[in-house]
Amino acid sequence: MVLSETDLLRAINGTSDLAAASLATRIVLNRLRVQARTEPAKLSVLVADLRAFIAKNPAASAELATL
Repeated sequence: MVLSETDLLRAINGTSDLAAASLATRIVLNRLRVQARTEPAKLSVLVADLRAFIAKNPAASAELATL
């Protein structure tokens, strides 16, 4: 599943519960969420980081689509 930049931004800026996601996805997304709150100017870099994570972990795409 291909996620748009809007979907990735929604995942990073969201507050949805990550309990159903894998441990790796929860760790990465929580780290990105903290960084987005402390450094909002770096959102494009954070989206690129999340896209790279999804490229290495295709199952994460399906997990993020449900958020």
